[in-house]
Parts: sequence; C-alpha cells; structure tokens
Amino acid sequence: MLPFGSTYLFAFGILLVLIGANQAELANSLHIDLAQTGFLTAMLSTGLGLGILTGGKLVGHRRRRAIFVVFSSLIGVSLLSVQEVMSFERAVAHIFFVGVGSGTCMTFLNTMASENYHERAARALAILHASVTIGAITGPFIVRWILQQHPWSTSFHFTGLLILLISLWATVANFPDAQPAQQSQNGEPHNPIRLFPALLPLACIGLCYVGIETVIITFAVPFASDALEQSTLHGQAGISIYWVGILLGRLSILTLRGEFGSRALLLSAAAAVTCCLGAFVLHPLPIELTTFAIGLCLGSTYPVLIAYTGHTFAHRRARAISLVSFCGSLGGFTIPWLTGYIGDVQGMSTAGFSMFIWFLMLATAAFLTHRAKLKRLATDPLSTSPLSTDPL
Repeated sequence: MLPFGSTYLFAFGILLVLIGANQAELANSLHIDLAQTGFLTAMLSTGLGLGILTGGKLVGHRRRRAIFVVFSSLIGVSLLSVQEVMSFERAVAHIFFVGVGSGTCMTFLNTMASENYHERAARALAILHASVTIGAITGPFIVRWILQQHPWSTSFHFTGLLILLISLWATVANFPDAQPAQQSQNGEPHNPIRLFPALLPLACIGLCYVGIETVIITFAVPFASDALEQSTLHGQAGISIYWVGILLGRLSILTLRGEFGSRALLLSAAAAVTCCLGAFVLHPLPIELTTFAIGLCLGSTYPVLIAYTGHTFAHRRARAISLVSFCGSLGGFTIPWLTGYIGDVQGMSTAGFSMFIWFLMLATAAFLTHRAKLKRLATDPLSTSPLSTDPL
C-alpha cells in the first residue's frame, strides 16, 4: 500500500498549500482580509476534523476500498468546481468538503499503515508523510507557474484532477482488510470514555503541531511582506523551504535504529522551542531561514505521534489515532484563525510573536507524554515495547 498511499499523500501535500500560495490572489478575488483568510484555512481544518472522526468510524468497515473512492472523489469534485468569481461563503463550502474527504482518506491510510507494520509503523508513516512534504514543497512552485499564465482557480482544478486520477487507481489498489478490535485482558472491550484522558498529552501535541504548521503555510506570504518588508516571492519560498525542513526531519527517521517514540517527540519539541526563541532574539531573519529551521525541528513529530499513538493504544488503535488527528484539526482551526485576528488588530509582527505560546504548549505536552511512558515502564516494564525503526 506504500506506493499508492505515497502518491495520494503527495497530492494532499499540494492541496495543503493551495490557500497559502494563492493568498494574495484569493484576497483580491474574494475581497477578504487576514482573519477571513485564516477562517478559510480553519474551515479546511474543520472539514479535516469531521472527516477524521468519520474515518475513525468507517475504517473498520469491510468495504474500505469503496469508501475511500467515494471520499477521494468528493475532494476532486470539490476542487474542480471552484470558480475564480464566487462568493466567500461558497469558497468556504468548497474548502470544507475538501477537508471532509481529506480527513477520511488520511485516517484510512494512517490506520492501515499502523495495522500492517506494527512496531515498524514509524518508518512506514515517515515514508507516507514524506510524500506529503514533497507535495507541499513543490506546490508553491506549481502554483506560481500556473499563476503566470492562468487564474488562481486553475491550481485548484489541477489538484482536483490529480486526486480524481488517484481515486481511479484506488479501485485496483491493495486495501488490507479491517482487523477486529482487540479485547482487554478480562475479555471486555476497553471503555472508549476513558480513552481520551489517557490520550490528552498526545492530543495536545497534535493540536499544537498542526496549528503551527497551518499558520506557517497560510501566513508566510503576508508575514514576509508586512513584518519583514520582503516580496511575495520570499513568502512563497518560505512555505516551500519549511517543507524542505519537514522532509529532512522525516527522512531522519529512516536512518535511525532501535527505540523511537516519546523521547523523539520531546527532543523535537525542545529543539523547536529553542529555534523559536532564536528567531525572536535575532529578529528580523530571512523568512526562509526561520521556516526551514522550524520545519527541520518538527519534521519527525507527526509520523512519530501517529505511530506512537497506534502502538501505545493498540486495543483501540483506530479510535485513538482518529481522536489525536481530530485534535490536530482542531488546532488547524483555532490557531490560524486567532493568528489572523491578531494580525488584523495588532499587525503580523505581533501575530508572529504570539506563536511562541503554541511552541511552549507543544513542548509541555511532549514532556508529559514522555513522563507518562516512564511511569508505565516503572510500573510494568512489559506494558509497552519501543517502536522500531528497523527496515520494513
């Protein structure tokens, strides 16, 4: 499933940067300000969150292939029907349905990778999510090339057509059958109501990570022009360079051997906080340098987060992954909207400085996650085995 999943996630990476790379053209065409731009991105995250919850429910269905085809087709049709002249409300609807389809498909791929590769899931997910990164790196360049000859809506149509072609591939691709839910030792299913408190630190990591990422890819262009007095090209390059850092961080997982889990989450978060502090102290820095450094620090975070969640909560794998992913979408909704609001009221410089709050929350949640793991090991050394990054 890795070739198919990687191709789909490459297209998803392009999709993620469409709003940010077209920010100036969208603002002029739809007559929207920064807060509304943030809301547009927030609606993508809202749709993703709903799709993730939907995917968590449907991923156990025996007709996985048909469900994936339906929701990937929803993405393609929603993007292909975007028009250059339309209302802001209609744009919100298009982006929302794109998010619903994307969240469902993403949950299917994350869960199937965790099921198929077990303790080696971190490596498989690193490969899959590296494809997202490659798509996001090339996305701004594709958008810029299209904008030189066509209206901004053409980049949405191009991405929609690509996803529809992948949807056709899904009709013949390998889709592993759903696995039955595991039982607890006393034979009773684990209580889903008690699942979320145990997941809370991991959910917070997802919320902060996706929120930070969404802010960078949405507001890099206005931050470069308003706060740093650089050109739009610098902002678009900052988006691509951010994803280069993410890619290098994710590929680093493939070079490691042995234990890889909560410690990696803690080290990534600590490095990101240090990077953020450095950017504040040395402000202003070229936006490309700042976004690259943040991407490099956080590159391994998301695939390790998903793999560690699925491994730690194997008895409720699909539900646990969907809850953590949903909280990531919640961060993708609230954090860019708040950042856009601050940018409208106080300026993009203040909006940029406000991001330090989310970096601190990310580091705190990673610390709590690692401490919880150490407590489990102290109580029962056999309660959880480390994730492996040995070759697949």
